[in-house]
Amino acid sequence: MKKWMFGVFSALAFGVFAGDAGKTLPLLRWEQRSDWLNVKTEVKPAAKGDGVADDTAAIQAALDKMSIRSSGLKGVYLPPGTYRITSTIMNKQPDLPGILIVGAGRGTKVVWDGEKDGIMFHSNGIQRSRYVGIVWDGRNKAAVGVDHRSFKRYETRVLHQNEAFLNFTDTGIRVGYEQKMASAEMTYENLLFENCVKTGVSFLAWNDYDNTFSGCGFYNCGIAINVEKGNIYVRECHFENSSVSDFYLCTHSHSIRRSTSLNSNMFIQSQVGGGNQEVVVDNCQVSGWKNKQGAIDTRLRGPNLIFDTVFTNPPCDAPPIRLGNGKYIEQLLITSNNSWKGCNDQVDPGVKSRMTEIPAGGITTVLKNPQTTFLADSWRIPGKVFDVKKFGARGDGRNDDTAAIKAAIAAAAGHGKNAIAYLPAGVYSISETIDVSGGKYFIGGSGINSVVQWKGRSGGVMFRIVDPQDVVIEHMQLSGDHSVRRFLHKGNGTPDMITYDEVYVGGSWLKGAPPVKGLLCDGLSPADTVHIRHFDGSMKFVNCANAKILANMSVDGVIEVEGKQQQKSGFIGILTRICSGNDYDTIVRDSQSLVIADFYTEQTQRHLLMTGNPGDTPGNVLIQAAKCGTYKKDSFLIDNYRGSLFFGSAQFCYTSPHVQQKGENPVDIMFVGNMFWDVDPVFSINGKGNLILVENLVAGKGKHALKNKYTPADLKKVAASLDLLRLLGRMDLEMNFPHVK
Repeated sequence: MKKWMFGVFSALAFGVFAGDAGKTLPLLRWEQRSDWLNVKTEVKPAAKGDGVADDTAAIQAALDKMSIRSSGLKGVYLPPGTYRITSTIMNKQPDLPGILIVGAGRGTKVVWDGEKDGIMFHSNGIQRSRYVGIVWDGRNKAAVGVDHRSFKRYETRVLHQNEAFLNFTDTGIRVGYEQKMASAEMTYENLLFENCVKTGVSFLAWNDYDNTFSGCGFYNCGIAINVEKGNIYVRECHFENSSVSDFYLCTHSHSIRRSTSLNSNMFIQSQVGGGNQEVVVDNCQVSGWKNKQGAIDTRLRGPNLIFDTVFTNPPCDAPPIRLGNGKYIEQLLITSNNSWKGCNDQVDPGVKSRMTEIPAGGITTVLKNPQTTFLADSWRIPGKVFDVKKFGARGDGRNDDTAAIKAAIAAAAGHGKNAIAYLPAGVYSISETIDVSGGKYFIGGSGINSVVQWKGRSGGVMFRIVDPQDVVIEHMQLSGDHSVRRFLHKGNGTPDMITYDEVYVGGSWLKGAPPVKGLLCDGLSPADTVHIRHFDGSMKFVNCANAKILANMSVDGVIEVEGKQQQKSGFIGILTRICSGNDYDTIVRDSQSLVIADFYTEQTQRHLLMTGNPGDTPGNVLIQAAKCGTYKKDSFLIDNYRGSLFFGSAQFCYTSPHVQQKGENPVDIMFVGNMFWDVDPVFSINGKGNLILVENLVAGKGKHALKNKYTPADLKKVAASLDLLRLLGRMDLEMNFPHVK
């Protein structure tokens, strides 16, 4: 993979570091935490982990202790070993969020020896929980590995990481089977699925939305990812020998980015019918598919966007993309810069379709080989643990723990070598700002249950980031009133490097209240790198147009970008963004730039505010969305912004979106491949705005394709906007997958 404009990023800074890619999980050598329960030493009966003894009762006993509010325990720890179970293990108290089930990666195996077609683990709706470092082996007897089936509580913000799902007669991870409440906003990271007869992962119920896959490998499954209902975002995943297809996709919006497929029957098959489906296929490599009707066979209306994708080694000379529509629907397809070898043409247009080709952009793609895999066999985790309670913290929400937390951070920073200042489950009151500086260490807790609350002066700052040199802040919640800034990071010209991972600062469903002051980055330079693996709440970037800022997952709160810089040599990008309840979800001032690849918002007020000033240098905003539902009609306001807006692949619902533009600065406004459900968009261009419409659709009661509005010069501008996605893809690969060559 070629290095790009932002240089080489340190692997140690961003969670994954170099190893041989393939089918091997990392070995995670944990130092046990004080709020973890060891199934071998701290429950009765104790687990043996020898692969012979029945460890079902021991693991269940540990899970039962997580269900006791007064226990203070939030993690079930399975140290290295092979744990034989003979019946389903499950959580029995879904109203206690934030538990962790953690093993040693490839060193911890849970194997099934129960009845044929059994279920290994049942998650009955545990919000904000993590499943880390376990090999689940069905031994060709169990039907399902992990079953997310909630009966009482909405299950959200769940992470599966560094796990394997092997040898299941049905499905590795099943979501939504006979559920009563939805399971949504789930992340699947660095997972291996192999020999799952029907599906690797299945989504079976409506409202099981916003599922993000990153760095996973699927081998010898029936359907690798089966989306009968819900929607997915997939990036940097490898698929091999899927006997039915790599993907089955229902009506909704989905994206598949920078992924590879080798020798599967098909890459994508879609639900059949007259519904709508917006699929983005971005820079994929597809080789050796077996289905003679095509690698991609889509049956729904679209609009779909396929670009920078390479098809090789076909089974025949038929086109790799098939629009398998019936006579009663018109399919909309947008393509750009795809290539194919051994086929007569790129697309079989079916009976009725409408297609537009976008010119190639100015930036080359990064994936060159369909054999490229992304699974990492090494993973950065904390080393020596400096527990804040050993420094005098009480974690009871009453005593002042400021001094103890500062002392633990100083000890971790002094030790370095990935040490962690650890806050076990509890509520920690602080009354003074805590400075974060130094390098090669972590500050973290157990997740949503490790709460730092502000008891200082109004308008204070909880954590001030000062010259961090590879610091990770992870798995904790910050609370305080709306006047309190959670994180303040001011640049001073020296190189900074910091990572945030599963940090909760609040800010969703505010209903008229001002946004919570989450993360503020101010004045960062080209030498500064901020990696936001998962951040829950508002983020603001001021004068950071020359820094390198990447968010893997942004949930709720408001995103704001502003600054007076005329030079914009850096990049601010978000891979997955999910939010609701805001006045404006996204605010970009001063003609600054922002790129969001996969954006989902509903039950919110407005989408986007863009403003500018006389004399601004041009900026660029690109948002590719899955769903956009607002209560206010004036959902887009572009006020004197100079540059461009690209908005695409969204399903609009609830109200007719009104896109208003005014001001003397010239701006290109591109709506590309959107679907408007039972609503007609309104475009009010009252200034120097150039409206570009490419293959948009109104669906529902008054089905019709919107009239295209573009010139050949306009299509070149659309191509230049797709270059922003290419830059974001390169940044993603550099920062999240440095082991991929």
